[in-house]
Parts: sequence; C-alpha cells; structure tokens
Amino acid sequence: MAYVEWLRVKKTLIVLSIILGALFLIAVVVRISVNNEFGPGRLNSMIGDGATVVSTQAVPGGTRTVYKAKNGDTVTVTDRGAEGITGIVTGPTVDAKRSKNQHVRIGPFSMTASKSEVDFETNGPIDVGMLFAYLTIFGAIVATVLAAPLARENERLEVAWTKPIDRTLYALQLYGVDIVGIVAAMLLMLVACIAAYTLFQIPHLTLTADGALHALVAIVACAAWYAMFAAITSWMKRGFGAFIGIAWPVALFVPGLALIGLGGSVIGLTFHWTFQVISAVDPLAYLNLSSGIPRHNMGLAAIDEPLKLLVLAALALVYAGAGLIEWRRVEA
Repeated sequence: MAYVEWLRVKKTLIVLSIILGALFLIAVVVRISVNNEFGPGRLNSMIGDGATVVSTQAVPGGTRTVYKAKNGDTVTVTDRGAEGITGIVTGPTVDAKRSKNQHVRIGPFSMTASKSEVDFETNGPIDVGMLFAYLTIFGAIVATVLAAPLARENERLEVAWTKPIDRTLYALQLYGVDIVGIVAAMLLMLVACIAAYTLFQIPHLTLTADGALHALVAIVACAAWYAMFAAITSWMKRGFGAFIGIAWPVALFVPGLALIGLGGSVIGLTFHWTFQVISAVDPLAYLNLSSGIPRHNMGLAAIDEPLKLLVLAALALVYAGAGLIEWRRVEA
C-alpha cells in the first residue's frame, strides 16, 4: 500500500549514496595528497623541527623512538603504522603545578596530562554508537526530505481514500517506511565515515552500552523531528515545502534564545521561560550540537540520556498521533 513512499525512500537513499561516494573520492584524493605525512618522516613533523633522535628500537608491531625536542622535552613515541601512534612527553614544558589530571578526547585522539607527563594516542577505540549519534543532525536532514507524508497524500486524497485499508493503518505504514529510510540513511553515513577513516588508519571499533543508548536517542530524535513535520503539515494540501524550510532556522534558534536570561530581570525571565517552554517541544533542542560548552549552559541538551530518550519518544508519539487525528479530519 505504501509503494510510492518506498520509491521516495529509495530515491533519497540513492541520492545520498551518490553524495557519500563523491565525498569518499575526495577523501581518497586528500589521503593521496598527504601521503608523505603518513610515511616514515611523519614523526618529525609531529614533534617539530630541530628535534634529535636519542634512540630507536623495534617493538611488536612498530618502532619506538625517543626524541629530544628543542624546548628540552623528551618525547617517547611508539609508531605502529596504520595502527596509530602513542607517546609520552616529559620535560620542562609539562606543568608540575597542575592540580589534577586533565583528559581530552576527540574521536580516536586522546591526551592525558598529569604533573609529570603528557600521554597521547592517535588511534584510540571509537564507539560506534557514539559515532552514530554524531550523525543525528544529518539524520534530521534526511527526515526533513522525507517529511510531510500525509500532506503529500492530501494532494491526491481521492486516490488515498480508494485504497482498501483503514486510513490510520495506511498513515502508520507511511510513517514506518520513512523511519526505516531515515535509519538506513544514517547507517549509510556511518559506513561512509568508517570507510573514510580507514584510509588514514585502521579504526579500533567498539560498542558500549552508553554508546548504544546514544545511538537509540539519535534514532528517536530523528523520528520525533519527522513526526513533528508530519503533524504540523497533515492538514496542508500545498505550500508545506516552504513551511518545512522555515521550521529549520526556528528550531535551531529557539533553544539558543531560551538560554538568554537578560540579567535576571522580569522581562528577561519572561523571555527566557517563554522560549524555554517552546523549546521543550522542539526535538532539536535536546541535541548536543556543540562541544566544549559547560553542561549547565546547554539547556535541554544537558539532561541525562535515559530521560532524554523518554521525552523524545513521548514527543514522537504525540506528534505522530496528532498528525493521524488531524489527517483523518481532512476532506477532499
């Protein structure tokens, strides 16, 4: 019954595959152009000009080299080729007054600094679930492309009514097909990211319970975003494309406006809580789209993942149900 919707999903996935293929080819070109940076001399470029080699020895899977940098630091680096690099830095630039250990992690790169040394690794484990969660915003874009299925049916409502199936069941089929398409698109993007990363070094993939939870939140967030569009366009017969386009900047700016307190004045608090309430029904408000921002400054994006999952699931169900109810009331 949802054959036309399957065709829309198929077309979307084909276009996405072409885009990802083109981006992968660009990654191949970049990898070839920086090939020297991944050759035998890459350690010298990482440590800096003027560093001298103190000793070199073979270790299982690679080579361990001790460098003396111009600033007096001693850098011990273990290079395992495509498996990545690990290293330890000691010397005068290491802050002995550091009150506590500091740890920074960006994807596979991690660095831990203590009072006596700095440890770094360029190819740490990558949680597939977390990587999938980073693709949420792109999944929301795909959800936007597939959005407004009921509004599209309104353009040929007489045909929809002639199908030998209850309108509610038919609408649920449309929802289901599109959600499957959104998840498939996100999986395609995940595979493309891993393939591009493999061009530079062999990834160490893992899947933790926390990563799986973040991935589930990502799927539900995209479903809620999709359901929101389905609900607010379910009564429309034309013009829903422009409406969807306007919704994106609104949904992105409202959570930011909710963080503005304007000095704690009455007007400021009114402004803050007005947009806070509006952002509560905005699925994008629950996404952490920035890094390095203190948790207390992230608004709804700072709530714990289990609660976030429940809220987004509730929004998805409410929006989907509202869309169904409104669509059943539409007349030809």
